[in-house]
Amino acid sequence: MTKYAFVPFLLALFVFQTSAQNSPIGHWIEDEAGLPCYQYTGALPYLAPANEDALDTLRADPWFLLGNYRLTLFTHASGVYQIMTGERSWARLNQSGKSYGENGAELVLRSAGNERIQLVGLQSAAADEKKCARVFGTGYARFDYTLSDELACTRILSVKPSLKINEGVPAVVEIVRIWNKGQKELTLSYSEWVLANYCMAQEQGRSDADKPVTYRNKVAIDRNRSLIKADITGQSKDPLLVESPKRASRYDAYPPTLYIQVPSNSDLSRVDF
Repeated sequence: MTKYAFVPFLLALFVFQTSAQNSPIGHWIEDEAGLPCYQYTGALPYLAPANEDALDTLRADPWFLLGNYRLTLFTHASGVYQIMTGERSWARLNQSGKSYGENGAELVLRSAGNERIQLVGLQSAAADEKKCARVFGTGYARFDYTLSDELACTRILSVKPSLKINEGVPAVVEIVRIWNKGQKELTLSYSEWVLANYCMAQEQGRSDADKPVTYRNKVAIDRNRSLIKADITGQSKDPLLVESPKRASRYDAYPPTLYIQVPSNSDLSRVDF
């Protein structure tokens, strides 16, 4: 497993059906393009009705589906996401726990004693409905944070939907905006990270020792392009399972590469792991 930091990152298309009536956890609204989107207003972790039981993190953190034919991303109300691929098998690229992913975002106020503000997760500002407005629309997820009277932040994850069957861009663009609404100068830093941990969905309940194919990352950084990538390779004690990508197999021995690129000024941004 490899964890590395970044500023912008990935995601995908949203399709959702329910009644238009308000509910205890949110309501439907229209976005600037006149398209329907859902604003989640409920508390986190999600408290199930009396006849249900939120047994695990997946159910305690409601999710909305983004994606195209080459990338699926389950975006949770807390800002956590599961990066899914189905090109060879149904698998997560950032597996963490049962049916869950791992990623994070953090603001550090250097001018306020290095105060750290977590922006992603069930214990973060995103989980507080008074601090974060969470909207999920067609091809995007938006998190608007009001962190104080002086400081606000917006994170938008977006993807280009597929225009043709079996085609699509397997990448997500993230836009991060930070506002100083006060009169004093603020010094701060912002970082995001994702766990590179590839796991086939049907294998997530098994230990590595019992899995026919296990995975390792080879991480490379191109600092001139502000790019970092994890080349994921499969390995097995049975050579026939990893013989060739053209060979039919129920196990994915040739996963896709997970990469992150920061397109902003390299003097202000960097990638690392």
